[in-house]
Amino acid sequence: MTSLRELNLNGNGIEVLPAAIGAISSLRELDINGNKLSHLPEELCDCVELRGLYANGNMLESLPKNFHMLNKLRLLDLGYNGKLKVSSSIGALVNLRHLNLGYNHLQSLPEELANLINLKVSCPLPPALPLTPSLIPKELELLGNELEEMPACVRTLQQLGTVAVCFSPTKKRSMLKAGVDPLKGV
Repeated sequence: MTSLRELNLNGNGIEVLPAAIGAISSLRELDINGNKLSHLPEELCDCVELRGLYANGNMLESLPKNFHMLNKLRLLDLGYNGKLKVSSSIGALVNLRHLNLGYNHLQSLPEELANLINLKVSCPLPPALPLTPSLIPKELELLGNELEEMPACVRTLQQLGTVAVCFSPTKKRSMLKAGVDPLKGV
């Protein structure tokens, strides 16, 4: 199994991803969408050839300590995990072109997000679709979070054409009452 390139474990109710996943050194695509994972094993970071990680719709709270070792990742789908905390190490994933952080109740984003100069999109594409420029819109989806303001790191991602963001309801109302444009500076 060390020559396996794609592994689809989508929707199997998996609660624990085995540490043995790290032994699949040739793995390029891992689809663990729609399971019951609360964490990913540190050994996943041994899959240094990984290009696409689909972990949407789990219960992830954080990423492994050495997640930055997955520096060949081009697609990272972490949407709909609810309590996910995004650490500054995400900024080391400079080859990311597609990042979905939607619907995680995020209140802030790490400034290191600005290092993701190749980032193009953050709404998920089906794993079967190739990542060709014609299929990748230039937008960033941060819907379903609780951001208080537009993070400065998002403002530096000039290659994005559309930014979809949802501010926390309390902050949005106070900004609108005061006549402040929450997207000013974008």
